[in-house]
Amino acid sequence: MILNEDYRDILLALNAEQVDFILIGAYALAAHGYPRATMDIDIWVMPSPENADAVIRALTRFGSPLHDLNVEDLLNDDT
Repeated sequence: MILNEDYRDILLALNAEQVDFILIGAYALAAHGYPRATMDIDIWVMPSPENADAVIRALTRFGSPLHDLNVEDLLNDDT
């Protein structure tokens, strides 16, 4: 499976920061032999304060503009 460079980089950042996450959606299907064209990547992140902090670090490592994003935002069901 060939990943878009940005997709690869965000997954590497999540791994480097030891984020508890799983790949879901079309890329997960492709990994199991059912490829499907898609224009995005779907990632589920375990909701916990420690993991939310790791996600912030991973997004920073990746170079995402965080603006006012904080740990509480990631723990809010509406975010």
